[in-house]
Amino acid sequence: LCFEADARTDVLWKRLPMEQFTVMWNSETVRLGDMEVRALERRAGGLVLAHAAGRGDAARDETGLINLLAAVRNPEVRMHDGSDFRAMLDVYRRAGLVADFMLRNLEPVAPIAATNWRRLHDRKADVAFTLVYPAVGTPQVTVSGVRAWDSAWLSQHFGATTTNLGHGSGAVHVAYIDHVLPRSDAQYIVFFVKEDSRAMGSFQGRFLEVAGTPEAVSRVKLNYWLGKASGPGTQPSSCKLRPLRRGEEQLVARAAERLLGAGPARALSMVEGGFSLADTRARFRKAGLERRRKVQVVGRRGEVALALMEEQTSPGVNLTLMLNAWWIVPVVSERADDGGVMAAAVQTILSSPGATDDRFVITIDGTNVAALEAAGFERLADVALYVMNRSGVYRYCEYIADRYGNLGAKSVGRKDVRAALEAG
Repeated sequence: LCFEADARTDVLWKRLPMEQFTVMWNSETVRLGDMEVRALERRAGGLVLAHAAGRGDAARDETGLINLLAAVRNPEVRMHDGSDFRAMLDVYRRAGLVADFMLRNLEPVAPIAATNWRRLHDRKADVAFTLVYPAVGTPQVTVSGVRAWDSAWLSQHFGATTTNLGHGSGAVHVAYIDHVLPRSDAQYIVFFVKEDSRAMGSFQGRFLEVAGTPEAVSRVKLNYWLGKASGPGTQPSSCKLRPLRRGEEQLVARAAERLLGAGPARALSMVEGGFSLADTRARFRKAGLERRRKVQVVGRRGEVALALMEEQTSPGVNLTLMLNAWWIVPVVSERADDGGVMAAAVQTILSSPGATDDRFVITIDGTNVAALEAAGFERLADVALYVMNRSGVYRYCEYIADRYGNLGAKSVGRKDVRAALEAG
């Protein structure tokens, strides 16, 4: 830390300890813990610059400090304050991020969603943030981060209002990582990309080719489904639905790891002792919001054959509703459907209560989905789940800098050629 000191008084000296040091900025008080003066630099005009360093890691998880450093490093990007939800929704519309099913589910709860959006972005809540570019004026590029699982942050709502914003996209990308990576609870960064999204698919695909390795970066193909609620149906007599028991968590966790991979399973808190999202749920509750997961299993002949995980978040937190979907995780075999196990799961989903009639389901590619199709579910999209651990994120930082740097150089080059042509 470097700060201006009062040159009129000798109140500082080298190795002076300063207890409970604080910095105030943007109406925030950042607590840095104990600091120590390392050097005093006297300049012309009587200015004295004091250089200090921390005397421990008391401020390591100080969110205010993380935000301050990220803001200083990325002056072209600003943090959205949570006001005017409708204006941000308009930005998402212009960026092509809002589908009809999202608006249909948002309309009945729009006032509640606006309130939740404001709570979500309260600096004290510490569960989410939204970054916009440029720092002044109408947002043209945006991305949000949500602490959606116990050890992972979800990158969502990433979009640009025009296709000619490579520099802005790069700035927002880098700023997002600066806001997330220093956090101890960000062991993973997670995001979903529609398979038919050419630009993002190409961008991420190239990263996997040049820098991705299985232990650092994972890509898993998922299917996203939409169905309509119905009344209670008849469950197959051979199947029994009940809550997941503590002693069965290891079994379901191993199934999730087999189907998704070790990294994604851990990132999504599909691990023994983590299914309930206890820490994340408590953080959201403190902010006046909901984030929970309910896990049930479908048993057959005394065995757990399938796990059914209902994700829930407050309206407005996740516009794609993937945090309000049901995960179907086969335990015995993803391809078989002996005894109507999938049919029992689908009937449970359709008869469950909800804010609207829409029901969303996530399946892992390769799962037998005949029961979903028979119940009238429509496949909304094929989606790629990307998961990066901290090593992968560092590689991603280098890739972003290189990729957007090349795009910027090409853009400048094109402008120079155009100017030369216009000048004759």
